[in-house]
This record gives sequence, structure tokens and C-alpha cells, in this order.
Amino acid sequence: MQYAYGRSDHRLDQAEFGPEYHDAVLEAGKAAGLLKQMIWIFHLMQSLPEWLAVLLSPSFDLVLRIQRQIEQQISQIKAQPRSTYSDLSHPTLFHEILQSNLPESDKSVNRLKDEAAIVVGAGTLTTSWALSVATYYLLASPHKLRKLKTELISAIPDSNAPIIPLPVLESLPYLAAVIQEAVRLSYGVASRLQRVSPDKAMTFRDRTNGKDWIIPPNTPVGMTSVLIHQDESIFPDAHSFVPERWIDDPRLDRYLVSFSKGSRQFLGINLAYAEMKICLAAIFRRFGSESVRMEGDEGVLELFGTGVEDVEVVGDGFVPLVKEESLGVRLKVRS
Repeated sequence: MQYAYGRSDHRLDQAEFGPEYHDAVLEAGKAAGLLKQMIWIFHLMQSLPEWLAVLLSPSFDLVLRIQRQIEQQISQIKAQPRSTYSDLSHPTLFHEILQSNLPESDKSVNRLKDEAAIVVGAGTLTTSWALSVATYYLLASPHKLRKLKTELISAIPDSNAPIIPLPVLESLPYLAAVIQEAVRLSYGVASRLQRVSPDKAMTFRDRTNGKDWIIPPNTPVGMTSVLIHQDESIFPDAHSFVPERWIDDPRLDRYLVSFSKGSRQFLGINLAYAEMKICLAAIFRRFGSESVRMEGDEGVLELFGTGVEDVEVVGDGFVPLVKEESLGVRLKVRS
């Protein structure tokens, strides 16, 4: 939020890290399948008085209130488009778009409000879930954690270094492979993302029988990343956490679609990778596990009441859903 909006709700400083936003977006995502077909329901909820929205759906009301805050901020920025950002460390996403050469239709309050919701909503749940998946598998796989820590110790001799330069982290092949595998098994968006070819027909060849299927122009076509990332012909032993596959075959990157591909690729991809590299390096340079503790470690992390079923996707709530009774990836921190 600080990067995109120039402000933050400081959720990490709150009790239990302020889970209300995460939970609200997750609950709203579960309605995505219905809203795709009947978007008027969303517009109806937006038009309701706040007290009624709270009564019908407290989580949806939180999402609407955040959107109203964003709308107010955009309106203030539009009123002073030549702001010198004297109260900000950098221009916000809104400043950049408003001062760009985009057509005015792309600079409306509603358009910017939607852009803001996508950037922060997508960047919050997906990135944090990829980090959770990586943390679980590293702690559940001591030999993989040892390989990562060995690489980090070699690259970062001082575990107390306040700032780890991003170019240093970007040069570490095993850290990159761990993150690629975590991104693959966290899927990004689990829902089908529809695309339309407006001018040309598309041909799909069924590999099982060689038959060609012709898809006419303007036909919405969608596919979930889960089907690709679990395809055994592309990723052998697809349900296992195997970072080494990305080092052995760099061409696999063409099949990693958590951020989509092409002109519709998520614009925050580089920011997300930077966040994950900085976060994982900072944690596992300082902490080991019960079976992987190296000289200079401040302590160890231990999985608590967490199994592989807590990171395996079982449903589509726009983002991946795990079993209903899961409490997430939980850890004990020991000295």
C-alpha cells in the first residue's frame, strides 16, 4: 500500500497483524464465480447504505469502505494534479497515471479506483500465500532448507546487515528456484481468467487424439493455472516441492502462469518477486529449523499444527482455497 498509494494502514503493527482485510478479500473472492455471471449484484451492494451492507456482509462492507477511502484520495489528487508530493516519499500510482499520456477516459475516478483495488488486492493475498507455501515446504524439507541457507550465508556473511541489496539476491539461483516453485504451487489466481480473440479464430489440438477444435472469434476462453501447474507432462511429480527443476530446465518458465502471460501479465510481477526474495532471505538467513541450525542463527522455526493439507488447493475462491478448517501455516519460534 505504501508503494502504490503513498500511505499504509499499518496492519503489520496491529494485533494478529490485522487479518480483517485478508479475510474480507478472501470472502469476497468466494463470490467471484457468481459475480462473473451477475455483476449487477456487486453494483447493488455498492449502492446500499453502509448500515445495510454491514448487516448483509461485514467482510464485503470492509472492502467497500477501503474503496471509498481510495476514491476520496484519488479525488483529492485530481483536484491538485500538479502536486509536488511534499508529504510523500514518492509519487503514488495515481499521480503517475494522471500525469501520463493515457486518454482521459482511463483517468476517471472509477477506473483508478479499480486499478488500485487490483494492485493491492492481488499483491497482498497472492504474494503472502506464495511466501506461506515456501515457508511450509522449506521447514518440511530439511535438505532443501540447508541448500538455501548455505547459499544465503555465502552471499550474505553478516546476518545482521540492515539492508540486503536486491541485485545480490537476484544473483542467487537456488533462492530464485525456491520462489519459482512456491509461485507454481501457490498458483496466483485459481479461477479461470477468460480471454477473447476479437479478430481471429483459434485452433486447439487435442493431444490425446490429434483432433483440431476451431474456436470462433469473440468466444471467451478461460483456464485455471492449477491445470497447467499440475500437469505431469510439464512438471513431473507435480504435487511435490522441487526447486531443482527450475535450475535443471530454465525453459519451464514459459509454463509458469501465476502472473498470467503476454499483454495481460500482472504489472506487479517484478515488485512481487523482489518482496519474496527480500522476505525469504531475511528470514532464513537468520533462522533455521530444529534439524538445520547453522552458526550465527538467531533461532529456529518449527511447524506447529500444520501439514501439507494446509497448503494444498482444494477450491476456487478466485484465489486458491485450502480445506475449510485450516488455520493456515503456523510456526513456533524458538531461541
